[in-house]
Amino acid sequence: MNKTQKIKLMMITFIYYILLIIATYISIKNNYPNTIIAPVASISCLLLPFIFKCFQLKLTFNIYVLNIIFVFISNIWGSMLDGYSIPYFDKILHFSSGILLTELSFIIFMLCIQRKLNKNETFLCFLFINSFNMLIAVCWEFIEFGCLVFLNNDAIHHYSSGVYDSMEDMLVAFLGGIIVSIILYFDFKRKKKSIFFHEMRKMLEINDIKLQ
Repeated sequence: MNKTQKIKLMMITFIYYILLIIATYISIKNNYPNTIIAPVASISCLLLPFIFKCFQLKLTFNIYVLNIIFVFISNIWGSMLDGYSIPYFDKILHFSSGILLTELSFIIFMLCIQRKLNKNETFLCFLFINSFNMLIAVCWEFIEFGCLVFLNNDAIHHYSSGVYDSMEDMLVAFLGGIIVSIILYFDFKRKKKSIFFHEMRKMLEINDIKLQ
């Protein structure tokens, strides 16, 4: 990231924590049951950068920003301020997560092989990115269920929606992943690439990796 992007990222992160403080105050004042999410929200936006830092990998500015926005919507707006009670809020969030996680898994796959895909590896790539997406989707449902059982925290209204809601969540996450997969499939066949492909290239470039 250049200096301007670093300053912008610092400002966005500062705004995120200001909003977290405000959301915590509102949650406590209105006796919302999910104020307990505040400590989780305070570290969630740092989790992805920390994981990549452990592998000595840099993230692009766009990924940093999308990570913060997604954590804000899911943890602060969704859980602390009861955004999950809004119709289709949960489905839109899981659909978006499917898109973002599939893109992230595509970047991880390309970081691992560090070269252009040949025809025989295309199927393996798509299998990996969609499996990764669904793995996270299933693990997230486990976490939601665990919060319900062990913490009596029903931020996503599992008591009222049950297993039907969980299946819908995983389905829309899968659809988001399939859409990204289709776009990437055509990216490999055309000169004009999508934003998903360009972001992968940026990620490789900032980590000094060139596709051979």
